[in-house]
Amino acid sequence: MTEEEPGRYPSGTSEVRTRPLVIAIASCLGFAFLARALAPPPEAQAWVMQLERPDFAAPILLVLLMGVFYYLVFGTLLYRAQVHIAPKDGRGAMLGLLYAILAFGAVWNAVFVRLESTVAGAAGAALMAFLFGILAWGLASRDRTSFYLLLPYLAWVLYDLAWSLGIWQLNP
Repeated sequence: MTEEEPGRYPSGTSEVRTRPLVIAIASCLGFAFLARALAPPPEAQAWVMQLERPDFAAPILLVLLMGVFYYLVFGTLLYRAQVHIAPKDGRGAMLGLLYAILAFGAVWNAVFVRLESTVAGAAGAALMAFLFGILAWGLASRDRTSFYLLLPYLAWVLYDLAWSLGIWQLNP
């Protein structure tokens, strides 16, 4: 069987690979712990609670589920980028973009809340949407399965952008 045959990964195997799986899981856990460590203190979060909010708020359960879904999707995307995207096809670029999004996601919420700035929140949401757009564009031509896995979270990021812009508009 050659590399071009269906069912084979660029790595030359058709089985789950342990090292990429461990890297993907450890990366997601690391960024989740970083996000938790950087979480603003309760007094800073009080500022968020007093903001006027748009009428199209997502239920808190959905917000929590999307947080879990985020790390599940990114763990899967990190694994698939390591195993399914050949180095000559931009594996490094896709991994770099995935890690950039994870890092930005871990820090921007803490930054905008600590700054008490709805402008910073909207700008961060816009940057996140832009990064997700680049990621989706890159995955569409490299790994269709990863592209389709990303779409629900891309929709969530676009909702978050609309939500953040709405908060900014209501609380200039």
